[in-house]
Amino acid sequence: MASLRVCAITFDWYPFDVLVRRTAEAAASAGYGSDVICIRQPGQKAEEICDGVHVYRLPMSRGFGRSLPFTILEWTIFMIRAGIKVAQLHRKQKYDIIHVHNMPDFLVFAALIPKLMGAKVILEIQDVSPELMAAKAGGRLRKIILPLATWQEHFSARF
Repeated sequence: MASLRVCAITFDWYPFDVLVRRTAEAAASAGYGSDVICIRQPGQKAEEICDGVHVYRLPMSRGFGRSLPFTILEWTIFMIRAGIKVAQLHRKQKYDIIHVHNMPDFLVFAALIPKLMGAKVILEIQDVSPELMAAKAGGRLRKIILPLATWQEHFSARF
């Protein structure tokens, strides 16, 4: 029987995010092909194997304390880059499972091409996006952001 191939996508650093690291390492230690697509900190290699996990780091930084529009722009750029990367990798080595870690929830759409080609997609919801986005927006924007963020969470989970 052929081994499963799993790819995790996260808008975080690897191996910094403990949940991503542990699930990827568990897959690798079970004999599955385990890849991670993530962002790259200064000084990190663009590609390497860490404890049996093949890590692909995209050239992006992650800012803290930035405005909500800028944060959403960062997330969107990463989603597009991660979508391109996972599609390229999927063409070479078919993935059985794409495991997407939020935030943002809509990062799950990076897995569109593998899903259309038969891969199963898991959206790991660790944080409640609507409430966090609404809190970050604050003021009058909160009334607009909360329903929009709730809609994107629902739509992402349905995907």
